[in-house]
Amino acid sequence: MWGLIGNEAAVAALHQSLVQHRLAHALLLVGPAGVGKTTLAFALAQALNCLGPEPPCGDCRQCRRIAARLHPDVTVLRAETGKREIGIDPVRDLQGMLILKPFEGRQRVAIIPEAERLTQPAANALLKTLEEPPDQVTLVLTTADDGPLLPTIRSRCQRIELRPVDHATLAATLADRGAETETATFLARYARGRPGLALTALTDPDALDTLQEAFSHLRFVLSSAVPERLESLDALAAGQGAQREVTAAVLEAWVEWWRDLLFVQSGNAGGVVHPGELDAYHLAAGRSTRHQVRGAIGDLLEAARRLELNANPRLVLDVLALRLPSVPGLAPPTGQEIPASAPARAGGTPARTASGNAT
Repeated sequence: MWGLIGNEAAVAALHQSLVQHRLAHALLLVGPAGVGKTTLAFALAQALNCLGPEPPCGDCRQCRRIAARLHPDVTVLRAETGKREIGIDPVRDLQGMLILKPFEGRQRVAIIPEAERLTQPAANALLKTLEEPPDQVTLVLTTADDGPLLPTIRSRCQRIELRPVDHATLAATLADRGAETETATFLARYARGRPGLALTALTDPDALDTLQEAFSHLRFVLSSAVPERLESLDALAAGQGAQREVTAAVLEAWVEWWRDLLFVQSGNAGGVVHPGELDAYHLAAGRSTRHQVRGAIGDLLEAARRLELNANPRLVLDVLALRLPSVPGLAPPTGQEIPASAPARAGGTPARTASGNAT
C-alpha cells in the first residue's frame, strides 16, 4: 500500500484518517533506518494533494511531481551544508514558507527527517509551529529514536511506529523485483527487515562491496597491535559532517560481524547473515569467548551512541581500538599495508557507506 513494503496497519490507519478527514496536523514516524519512513512521508504528501479518485494514485501531475521531488509545496528540512545538526535558521526559513498558501497543491507538507538532530533552539522554534500550525499545513517528522525529542514535540504529534518487515515478505518482494531466490533470501536477512537497505543492495552492486570493505577493515584491526589499530582508524576518527555518516555505517557493519560470530559460537552457523565470513567466524570463535563477543558488541554500540551525541570521534575510536579483543590470524601480519578496502586515510577519499540514506 502507498508504495510501502510491509507495515500495512500503519498505512491503513493513515488512509482511514484521510477518508474521515481526521488526519493530525503533525505526525511522528518512528522506526529504524531503511524501514520506509521517508517513503511513507512522501506517499502521505501525495495522498494529501492527489487529483485521482483513490489517493495517492501515483499518476496525476501532483503525485508525479512529488515523487520526482519537484513539488513546490512539499519541503524537506535539512541541516545546513557541512553541519550534522539542524539549527534554528533552517527552521525559521521553513516557518516563513509555511505561512504562505499552497502554490500548486491543496496542502503544504513539511518533512523533517531525523528530527532527533534538531538543536534545542531549533526544536523550541519548531514547537511554536506545532502548537499553532498554519492552515493547509501538515508536518511529518521522522526519527529512528524519539527518546531525544522534546516531550512537548512528541505530545503534539500523532506517533506512528514502523517495524522491520518479516524476512519472508521482504524476500518475496525482492524476488518480484527481479532478484534470484537465493539473492532475495540473503538480502532480506542482511537488511534485517529494512526494505530501504535491501533495495539499495539489490540495485547498487557496490553496496555489498563496501560492506565487505568494512569487514576487511575490522579483521585487520582485530589482528593488529594497538599502534596499527590506531593508525587504521585515522580516517574514521578525522571525519566531520558527511564523514560521520561513513563512520556510523562502518560501526554498524562491525556490529553485524560480531552478531554473526555469536551465532557461530552458539553452534548455529546456519543463522549467520554473511556466510562469506564463515572462515573468519570459525577462527574467531575459537580464539574469543562469548563474554568478549558480547563485550565487543556493547563497546561498538556505545561508540556509535557517543558519536551520535557529538563526542570527539578521535577519542571515541581510540577507546574502541583499545577495548576490542585481539584475534590473531584474521588478516595479514602487522607491519603490512592496511587493506585497500579500509577507509582512506585522513585527507583522502572516504569509502562510501553501505547503508546509504534510505529511511
